[in-house]
Order: sequence, then C-alpha cells, then structure tokens
Amino acid sequence: MRRTVFLPLLGLLIAPIARADETASPLDKLQGAWRIVKYVNDGKDETPKNTVEVLVIEGDRYKMERVGEVIKGALKVNDSTKPARINASLVDLKDKTVSEAAGIYKIEGDELTVCWGQDGKERPEKFASDQGSKTRLVVLRKRLEEKLQGVWKVVKYVEDGKDESPKDTVETVVFEQDRFRVERVGRILRGTLILDDSAKTGKVEATIYDDQNKKVAVVLGICKIEGNELTACWEPGGRERPEKFASEKGSKTRLAVLKRR
Repeated sequence: MRRTVFLPLLGLLIAPIARADETASPLDKLQGAWRIVKYVNDGKDETPKNTVEVLVIEGDRYKMERVGEVIKGALKVNDSTKPARINASLVDLKDKTVSEAAGIYKIEGDELTVCWGQDGKERPEKFASDQGSKTRLVVLRKRLEEKLQGVWKVVKYVEDGKDESPKDTVETVVFEQDRFRVERVGRILRGTLILDDSAKTGKVEATIYDDQNKKVAVVLGICKIEGNELTACWEPGGRERPEKFASEKGSKTRLAVLKRR
C-alpha cells in the first residue's frame, strides 16, 4: 500500500523537473545587453572606437543601438549543431521582415562571438572574416552594469594593506541599475555609479551621498566579475585610479571581494 502511494508522489516531484528541462531554450543564454568590442567586415577592422554599440536581446527579439540608429529584428538559434547556428531577420517600422542573415555563434564566459554571411544565404563555417570572404565577425561582451545587479556579500576587505574583513557581521552591497547601497551594522551608504566596460577590467566612478542626498565623496576604482565573485579596488581620495587589484601597505587603496548572495 505504501509503495502504491509513494510512486505517484515521486512522479509528481520528477515531472516538473523534466518539463523545466524540456522548455529550456538556447536563447536563454543570449538574454540581456551585450556591448560590441570587435567588429570585422570582410577582413577590415571596423570596431567602434569612440562610440558604444549595444545589442539587447529579449526573448527572441533583438535591438541594436547605435549612434542615431536603432535596428530591430528576431532571432532563431540552434545549439545542437557544431558550431551552433543563428538566424536573424531585420524588420521595418511595421514589423515586416526586410532582410535575413545566417550565421554561427559561440559563448565563452561573458563573451559572445557571432560570424555572419553578408548576402544572407551562405552560412560561415568558421569564426573568421578574411578579405574577400563576404563575412562579418562580431565579438560582444556582457555589459558590466547588468552583471552587477543584485545583492553581494563582502567576504574580504583590505584597507591600506591591513585585512579588515568582516568576521561576526554581514556586510552587503546592493546594486540597482546605476545606484548602489552598502549595508553595514548601524550604517548605510548610498551612491551612484558610472561604469566603463570597454575593457575586461571595468573602470568605476562612484559618487557617495549622505542622508540628505548631498554629495560627500567621489571614488575612482576598477572592478571585475568572475563567475559569482566581484572584485573591486579603489582609492578613497578620488584622485587616482588603481592599476591592479591589490591593497598594499602605504598604497592608500582598498580591496574588496564579494560573493553573489
């Protein structure tokens, strides 16, 4: 009798897991905002130098934001092939398809690499854009602001070479869009962030405000995210930006390591 009751219950527990796996889409890994860090067109490097070009993917729709221009369309991907395949359609203001492109893609950490055929018919076989190949190679990196979002717990804190990591207390940093909040025992610091994610090591400018929303300090720093670990290094005086992730005695720098909660 017990076995008869147990088996249906086991089926109810397993079924939702199976359905979740079945409904998972390769598009899930592409979601969010990506910044173009390299663009090669038919062998010619056309990487944006002084502008920021961003690809935003929501569901199966994409939006490419350039200076004075926004391109929209839809995506289809197939990761069961090697390399994985991607198809993009470009739509006009009436959501009518005006052109299509076939390509291949791969994701390595926070980098998305896509190679397109220019004529929309031929799909490239490799991640390269040689002169005369009629292919376009694009490398994108996940935007730093998006990766920062959420709650982080301070696990290591070094100030001017001295380890002052919290032992018996929990200190957290909460990022919401371009704002942050540092929560300590009996004290809360608030501020805003300006991020430069053009390189793998992000540059940060943090402005700190008091309870009356009055600016009290500007801090320059660097940061990086590896998996669920955020490392930040800054100089509290706001005069110089550290060049490495270290806080040595006499350096006047502070180093913090945080884990995503």
